[in-house]
Amino acid sequence: MATIRDVAALAGVSVSTVSIILNGNARERHIPEATRQRVEEAMHSLSYRPSRTARALRGKRRPLIALLWVLDERSTFFMRVVRGLSAVAADPQRPFDFVILPYRNGKLAEMLPDLRDEGITGVLIGALSPQDQALLESAGLSKPICLLNRSAESCLCCRTDIGEIGRLAATFFMDRGCRTVGFVSDRVVLEPKAARRQAVLQACLGAGILCPEAAQLKTENSLSGGLAAAEQMLSLPGSPDGVYLDNEIIAAGFSAACHARGIEEFPLLAIGLNHPELGRHLHPAISLIDVPGETIGKQGGRMIASAVYGEEPPREVICPCRLIRP
Repeated sequence: MATIRDVAALAGVSVSTVSIILNGNARERHIPEATRQRVEEAMHSLSYRPSRTARALRGKRRPLIALLWVLDERSTFFMRVVRGLSAVAADPQRPFDFVILPYRNGKLAEMLPDLRDEGITGVLIGALSPQDQALLESAGLSKPICLLNRSAESCLCCRTDIGEIGRLAATFFMDRGCRTVGFVSDRVVLEPKAARRQAVLQACLGAGILCPEAAQLKTENSLSGGLAAAEQMLSLPGSPDGVYLDNEIIAAGFSAACHARGIEEFPLLAIGLNHPELGRHLHPAISLIDVPGETIGKQGGRMIASAVYGEEPPREVICPCRLIRP
């Protein structure tokens, strides 16, 4: 992908001259018309696409961090990350501005021109798929990059410990005396959900808890999906003693179905992506393993700020999860 430096080199001018022309200030800065045309021809020849976001913010003295996030259903968790990032962006020792750039799974290539723009000094990326992560690692971006809730050799990483989530879940079910555990999963397969689910499954099996295949169900990511899964799960011969669910939304529907059947003491454990207190008070029958979005945003923000200010941040930070019981 072409950069502003490539345009300047092809047109035989300085980077600052290209920047002046891009910002529409050629006439007031007395840039000759022939020079402007040469720069525009170079841009066309190289298929150069300037980042409008970076251009709008360029000129500010503080570093500009791009936060990339996949367009998916986890908007509440995304806002937890943004709250944490906002809290550290105003640090007087290492302040920075940030811009949010949404993208779609498998389409990270479309964002590379924006990420290569000189106006962006560092990049935070959340919810990265394995396909897009492979593309990122081969793209050769020459600026600090921090992945949120992912691992990579070539980037800074701020994440939770999948193994810890499995151990917390197995301990919860053992404490509740569960001999068999069912699983209710979102039909949409995303890498972090699948990884957490597999970690819980392996930890339960390692603790001697049975996880029958007949009790491993998939449903829609909705309250009605949780209701439907409960009807199916509770109708199984020898239904499980407890259930692990992908998130609070599905768990809330499952809990409502239990309540309608007069089942009040049924161990339900869900991954908490929303605000932990909200989940706790709206669905008191559900225990949560809270994925700490605010902490991930804060720690990731601190890591990328250290890098763009020329310091040496740790290569990886692990943010602990916690079990929230009713």
